[in-house]
Amino acid sequence: MSVFRKYGSFYMAAGTAAIALRIYCGGADSDGLLWILAPVAWWVRILSGTAYEYLPGVGYVNHAFQFVIAPSCSGVRFLIIVMLMSVFSFTHRMETAGKRTAWFLGSAAGAYLYTIFVNGIRIVLSIQLPRLLQQADIGAEWLTQKQLHTVIGTAVYFISLLILYRTAEYLSWKMAENGEAGRNMDPEKKEGIRPAGRKQVFFLPPVLWYSSAVLGIPFLNRAWNHNWEEFTEYACVVTGVCLPVLLLTWFLICFLKKE
Repeated sequence: MSVFRKYGSFYMAAGTAAIALRIYCGGADSDGLLWILAPVAWWVRILSGTAYEYLPGVGYVNHAFQFVIAPSCSGVRFLIIVMLMSVFSFTHRMETAGKRTAWFLGSAAGAYLYTIFVNGIRIVLSIQLPRLLQQADIGAEWLTQKQLHTVIGTAVYFISLLILYRTAEYLSWKMAENGEAGRNMDPEKKEGIRPAGRKQVFFLPPVLWYSSAVLGIPFLNRAWNHNWEEFTEYACVVTGVCLPVLLLTWFLICFLKKE
């Protein structure tokens, strides 16, 4: 059986779902995004202990903090990245159609739940951290509110993506190892695909997925509209956050490798 026949249908389904979701959410208001805004607002309420009131067509509003969980806060882009990364990176490890289907459905459901979890944390930090920095009079001279919002979102989403990839890698490996093909696999080859044996490269796929969605697509949009100034500032902020995270990740990998 060819590679495309074995895995192509899952890749096409994931790609089609991502495009359809992006098109739908791109034109949807808060009423059309209640399926994700409502659980995110519920999670934010639990984390922060503050109440949010839903205003049709606007979103979930907290009057005390003057903050709105609007469609732009839904986290749909992160959901799409997570789903595509999970499907494209690990489906090929599943030896049977049943396991591939289970992994595909699990990737979709997991992307939804993980987005709610991570997005709630991001929103709470986006509310509380600027207030704390303002009270301490830190950062106002070199970061605008918009830039700080980008820094928080980038840090939370990027770190969460690295953690998720490592977790998904381990789970997919366990599923492959416990299958018939995994039990009959050559020990040296099996050791080569173990997560513990691939510490030095595990962060490359999430970096590519994240940068493609967060920088690649905006780059094409700016090229089409000839609007480079705003993109350049945005790209510098995103890169300035991701590089230290990667350096810290690399340091931890090297440290753990010596243990």
